Amino acid sequence: MIDSIFDDLLLSSPEIKSIVDTRIRPVARDEKLPCISFRKDDETQELNISGKGVGITEATMSVTSFSKSYSELKRLVSITKSHLLLQSGQVGDYKIHLVNYLSDSDEYDNETEIYYNESTFTIYFEG
Repeated sequence: MIDSIFDDLLLSSPEIKSIVDTRIRPVARDEKLPCISFRKDDETQELNISGKGVGITEATMSVTSFSKSYSELKRLVSITKSHLLLQSGQVGDYKIHLVNYLSDSDEYDNETEIYYNESTFTIYFEG
């Protein structure tokens, strides 16, 4: 559900777009760096007595940023976090109510010589 518009949500930030252009994917590929990938970790919605989804849906999203430079990675992560936390309102067919930051961690892959950060957010939405 929310993952179908999550790239649009990120690309609505001119700062993010200026760094990664349109290199935001559900799964990381052999992309030009820097880039962002994302995945939905969990999604739950309130159900009525007949099992039909009603109300606000809660989705946990992981956003992974990749770069050859640690300083560039930290800048991208900071911009992405700030941008997502400001999101609310209509995005495509979805109404975003709230985005919460949960956690993040930095890593370095010696084999590929790439820095990456995984940040986790919870998004409350309808749609």
